[in-house]
Amino acid sequence: MIGGILVSASGLAPATAAPAGALRGPADFVSVAITGGTPDFGYVKQGTSITHTISLLNDGLDGWSMDPAPLAALAAPFTLVSTTLMAGQEVQPGQVRTITVTYTAPAAGTVSNQMIGLKAVDFDNPGDLAVGIAFTGESLDTDRSYFELTTAAGAGTVDFGTVKIGETAKVNMKIVVRGIDPMKFTEGQISVLNGSGMPIPGVTISQSSFGTAGATYRPGQTATFELSFTPTTAGTETGTLTVTGKEMSGDPEAKDFVATLNLRAIAVTPSTPTPTPTPTPTPTPTTTPGGGSGGGTAGTSGGSSGTGTGSGATAGRSGSLASTGAEQVTGLGLGALAVFGCGIAMLFVRRFTRSRG
Repeated sequence: MIGGILVSASGLAPATAAPAGALRGPADFVSVAITGGTPDFGYVKQGTSITHTISLLNDGLDGWSMDPAPLAALAAPFTLVSTTLMAGQEVQPGQVRTITVTYTAPAAGTVSNQMIGLKAVDFDNPGDLAVGIAFTGESLDTDRSYFELTTAAGAGTVDFGTVKIGETAKVNMKIVVRGIDPMKFTEGQISVLNGSGMPIPGVTISQSSFGTAGATYRPGQTATFELSFTPTTAGTETGTLTVTGKEMSGDPEAKDFVATLNLRAIAVTPSTPTPTPTPTPTPTPTTTPGGGSGGGTAGTSGGSSGTGTGSGATAGRSGSLASTGAEQVTGLGLGALAVFGCGIAMLFVRRFTRSRG
């Protein structure tokens, strides 16, 4: 078995030099090789159809022909789509013929195998080469390679909320790899498009765990990335976030897995605050100093004269609450002197009366 092809030769002469211009291959007159595609469809989710195109190369020394009639025996879950093989038509060295087959995975857990026997008949010498192609496939209840896409919080939609122009909102995303094969992610395989298929302005990938070069994650592992929205104009943006993961099974015909989420963002113009009016200061009244002055009252007979000074409206004592009280002390002093003077006068009157009596 070589690349899904079982080969056996009969009645072939020993190899000789190839004719001029021929593509030399193995040292066989008749040789067939698969150079593209594979008859092994691998693991496929039940109900899913996969199509493979198998390329058959004449890499021998002689031309050969191959009757495609046995391909009609392909039965479900395999279906022959087309072939470029024609009965009796020579396939010269270096030329290629193709067989296209579809596999539709049956109930999960079903393993399908079917061998188709073809024959490459030497066009130049007696002999032929039996070519058996083994078509195989196994169905699963999930895709062979797939992933789950959500926000970091587990939400099934991307909502930036309401964002002011010039500000930035961010949403963290996560990718959990499922299935049985590793998957590769790159930032170039992430897009955010509106309903017209155009990129939504202001939405970017601000960081990721796989970068622009990409990284491969095994089933059960998680990849992360961050989306940022920095609007420049007001309005509501809606669209679709699309992430494509590349299956790393080694199958050249393996299909990429694509996941999508709805996305929404609202951009608004920042409101201009109303300026607070500056209060007008209330003028503070100023007390004008008084210029009057007062002299002491001359004492009565035998007393000494007193002196004093006054400020403001001394006569009525109607000044402010900040006065020191000196005016009241002066008034009491004058009253005491008057009483004292009256006492002295009465003493002199009594003495004068006694002396006359």
